[in-house]
Amino acid sequence: GTTWARIGEGILPEYARISMMAIHPGNPDVVYASVAAGARDPNDFGIWRTHDGGNTWDHVFKSTTTDIVINPQNTDILYTVGTKIFGGSFANIYGMHKTTDAGQTWTKLDMGVTDSLIGRTSLAISASNPDIVLAGVSEVTGDRTPLLGVFKTTDGGATWEKKEVPFDYLK
Repeated sequence: GTTWARIGEGILPEYARISMMAIHPGNPDVVYASVAAGARDPNDFGIWRTHDGGNTWDHVFKSTTTDIVINPQNTDILYTVGTKIFGGSFANIYGMHKTTDAGQTWTKLDMGVTDSLIGRTSLAISASNPDIVLAGVSEVTGDRTPLLGVFKTTDGGATWEKKEVPFDYLK
C-alpha cells in the first residue's frame, strides 16, 4: 500500500465511476470492475474484466451495475445486477445475472422482484458455501431508495427467498 500504479487509463471509459471490484482469489491479475455511472456513453456501463493486471480490459456485461461478486471456489461463476439506479436504456438487462464462464455469457435469474423496480443493490457471497448469495435490493423512486428486501439463495441462484428485515432505515 505504500506505492500505487494507475491502470486502465485510456482503456476504461473516461469519467467512469467504478462502484465495486472483484479480484480473482487465485490470480490477482484477473479483476472485474463494475462501472455504475459517469461514463459519457451509457453503453460503457457494466462489467469490465482484465486478465493482465489492468493493462487491457474487456467489456463483458452491458448494463448499469453497482455490484459484482465472484465465487471463491469456482472463479468462473460471478453474479451482478442490472439496475436503472443511474438511468440508462438497458430494460432488457435489468435484474440479477449469473455467469458460469467468467463473463463470456450471462443468465438472468428470477429473484421474484420486478426488474424495473431494482435500484441500488448490495451483493455478498459465502466463502465457505458459495451457493449462498445475498442481495440487498432497494427500489428506484426518485430521491429516496426504499428497501425492497434482502433476498437469499442457497442453490446458486436457482431459487430466492425474501428475508425479513427487522428495521425500516427510511424512518
